Amino acid sequence: MRKNIKESYSEVLEILGYMDTLLINKIPKQLIEYLKENASDEYTKHINPKYELYAQELNENTKTILALINIKYWANDTHKDKLIARYNVNNYKASQEKKNVD
Repeated sequence: MRKNIKESYSEVLEILGYMDTLLINKIPKQLIEYLKENASDEYTKHINPKYELYAQELNENTKTILALINIKYWANDTHKDKLIARYNVNNYKASQEKKNVD
């Protein structure tokens, strides 16, 4: 497994460790176990719970995993629809930026 994704699993687990148990319990145990089994053994914790996540340097895969967890397990239907719309806009913008760079 790629080192980058293993580090992302570790980052996700670190972030989840700072979250409320009620939210954590909404995530299937199998997913948590998968993240633990495949996390990096060399990961150094660096998340500061005093700061918002958007203000910290997170791996892009970490952001994606957290977004998927949010949509799948935490968001209600109304919020889920808004998140999906926002993600679609962001993905479109990113693809346009990539075209402009290429």
